[in-house]
Amino acid sequence: MASTPRPATGDAVARAIEEVGAVSGAYAAPPCAFLALPPQAEALVAPLRPDGAAHGAWVLVTVRASGELGQRVHLRERCLTAAQRVMLALSCDGVDNAWVGEGLPDAAAFQAAGADVRGRVPVGLVWCATG
Repeated sequence: MASTPRPATGDAVARAIEEVGAVSGAYAAPPCAFLALPPQAEALVAPLRPDGAAHGAWVLVTVRASGELGQRVHLRERCLTAAQRVMLALSCDGVDNAWVGEGLPDAAAFQAAGADVRGRVPVGLVWCATG
């Protein structure tokens, strides 16, 4: 029995993010954003790599900043739901992935490391295994 070739991880990540972006909501623009970390920013989060993970790529999950506590909580919850959907889509495409939500560097550290967070707040990272 022939096996189906595994999709390229980058293609699967792009497709998963696109699918989540198509989900309707109460906002003119989605409150969360997904950013593939550039190689120079990967060193910043290397200690957060899941145990046993050798090869992979990081996707940074960010949320729009808000000065109001209730709004921040709501936006964060929406962002976490979107991240779950991305991870489910990745799993359906055969891409192993893991959520990292603790010990994240702040937005300024990501920006200094070359990740264009555009004033957004980091919520977590998705580790996507590449082989």
